[in-house]
Amino acid sequence: MDSARRHHDQFVSEIVPKFQGQQINDEVVRGLLQPYLDAVQVKLLPDMALQLKQRFEHFVSCAVESVRRDAHMNEARGESVLDEKWADALLVSFVNRACMPLDLGLYTCDLKE
Repeated sequence: MDSARRHHDQFVSEIVPKFQGQQINDEVVRGLLQPYLDAVQVKLLPDMALQLKQRFEHFVSCAVESVRRDAHMNEARGESVLDEKWADALLVSFVNRACMPLDLGLYTCDLKE
């Protein structure tokens, strides 16, 4: 869990500011989540890494809709302009989608624990 917390702290301090205030689109979602994907893929078997990459590609195109659909699981509200709440919501939504068919039930508040 400490490793996950360090990654999240790095995410908030280094990656999120690069996109802060931008309208969320495919490019922003890729730039925001690609470092996480890269870090995880190196720890997976090749076929699992490929499957995760495919799920990532699909997620990018529906990221905003996914966050809005899962509004009960995050604090992202209003315009889809990147701030820390939207960044956390995108991360959680991707993790939940990437692990399907398992339902992790991960909420953004879980990132703080």
